[in-house]
Amino acid sequence: MNKSKVIPTIKKWLLMISMSLGIGGYFLILALNLGQETNHQIATVVTEMLPYLLFVMLFLEFSKIEPRDLFPKKWLWMTFAFQIFMAFVTIAIQKYGCLPQWTTAMWNGWLASMLSPTATAVAVMSSKLGGKAASATTYAVLSSLLAACAIPLIFPLASPQAADLSFWMLFTKIFAKVFPVIILPLMISLSLRKLAPKTHDFIAHFAKDKSFYLWSVCIMVNTAQVARLLFGGIAEGWIIGIYVVFAGLISALNFIVGKKFGSLCDDRISAGQSLGQKNTILGIWMAMTFLDPASGIIVGAYMLWQNVFNSLQLTYPKLR
Repeated sequence: MNKSKVIPTIKKWLLMISMSLGIGGYFLILALNLGQETNHQIATVVTEMLPYLLFVMLFLEFSKIEPRDLFPKKWLWMTFAFQIFMAFVTIAIQKYGCLPQWTTAMWNGWLASMLSPTATAVAVMSSKLGGKAASATTYAVLSSLLAACAIPLIFPLASPQAADLSFWMLFTKIFAKVFPVIILPLMISLSLRKLAPKTHDFIAHFAKDKSFYLWSVCIMVNTAQVARLLFGGIAEGWIIGIYVVFAGLISALNFIVGKKFGSLCDDRISAGQSLGQKNTILGIWMAMTFLDPASGIIVGAYMLWQNVFNSLQLTYPKLR
């Protein structure tokens, strides 16, 4: 295979390659047997890199967006209504379904996956797939605000642990995690466009596919974190297998519904990505902190499924 074919092939499967490197890196660290304290330090350093990578990635992506295109589309409100509706369906199943105790984490994971805001890189993937980055950006900002408002109201209905926290405490905790990596780079990009247009135009020209490659690095790190969660002994092997399949069903549902809503507004790709892609790192933190530790496995597995589907969409345009 010559170079002209190798590079496009790598680009098409870059997300899968990043995920494989993330899982491989996790097992490599284990094989080196560096000790629990050293492993924890490595994980901490890598995790602390993520917000900076995400900030740069989104700043580059936002520099390519026209402000006039940020007006919310109709499908955005439809997907918000779907998320809230499914959240209450999940709580009803938990309370009145008379289901086995081990399924509690499944429904808590479903709840966290449904209410988690869209992925920080949704504009990057939407643009790469031929969708409208501006629509996805608007959704990313508003879905983060929705999550900050809805989660403090809905999580306490599912978990006594969350019920002990006030609305404003939960709101500020969630908002503090999404503001620096989504809202702040958008504000800086829009300000730069107004105050220093030449500098902004240079950055927009420089950005090109840079944000997509930065996202692939983030996926590698996120996958290593998910591998740590999956193989960390939180639940038994057969239960984890069920959780992974269940997460795949949730992911498929979100992508399908998002694309259906988007088709009604001539914005199929952006709507599908916006509802289907989730900020799983935030979702894992919310699930493990306010619901139960095992529910984080569902959200972590969701991240794997969404990136498998994204990779397939890059390779097979008919799936978009």
